[in-house]
Amino acid sequence: MIISPTQPQPIQNDPTIRELAILSQVTVFKDIIPGYRIRSLTDQEKSEKVGQAVVRLREWEQGLVGVYQKFLQLLESEIKGRVLDL
Repeated sequence: MIISPTQPQPIQNDPTIRELAILSQVTVFKDIIPGYRIRSLTDQEKSEKVGQAVVRLREWEQGLVGVYQKFLQLLESEIKGRVLDL
């Protein structure tokens, strides 16, 4: 569903556009993720003193983990929605 300031009522997404958007995300993750071990930082790792470059890299990686988790949740809801539609 899409909601915008000019259209406060939810508008149903076009299924084709949703599928293309998901495929685009799959392509990006397929290119990025093989080089990374996907996991959240431990409390010990978060408390360590590190340089500014490492801090920026960790922030980027944690952002990637967050986006990837949301993507997996989206896929799960899409699959459950299609199973219910059958």
